Amino acid sequence: MLCRKRGEGLKCSSFSFFTQSLYCLIFFFGGLLVSLSASAREVNFPVQTRVFYVDYDTFWEASQKVFLEFPLIRNNFEEKVVKTDWVSFDYYWKWPDPLLGALEKRVLKKKYEIFFKKGVSKGQSAIKVLVRKKYEIRDGLSEQELQQAKLDIQLDIEVIFYLLQLKLSSV
Repeated sequence: MLCRKRGEGLKCSSFSFFTQSLYCLIFFFGGLLVSLSASAREVNFPVQTRVFYVDYDTFWEASQKVFLEFPLIRNNFEEKVVKTDWVSFDYYWKWPDPLLGALEKRVLKKKYEIFFKKGVSKGQSAIKVLVRKKYEIRDGLSEQELQQAKLDIQLDIEVIFYLLQLKLSSV
């Protein structure tokens, strides 16, 4: 209740209640419009694999160095899995190609799921690495843009494999 001094007494009104209610409605519908205009969907891209000829302990140590920069939601040696939390599209590195700027505006965030399988290949200890990448993209990406994005995103996964190989050579 809003009270003001007028003349010889106080005059009170319920104007503040009405104003507060109006502001609440404006914020509610404004937030609803913003959330509807920025609707997004999650896109899973095909799993990519690579085999590394090294023992599991050495590989695990290298993988920890690669994913040190990422916020991890799961990092389990026994289960042989590393999962990152959602991060911004350019969290780890910036795309060098200016033509991908349009893609960066459409992709909101990304996360990785990496699974390791121990085994033996060609008589050597081997680790098969499976990388699944998920993206959250804004609605409105055409099918052609989505196909181009898949090609570009494969490069991002290749960077992960390259970094793993690089860390393995320094262990």
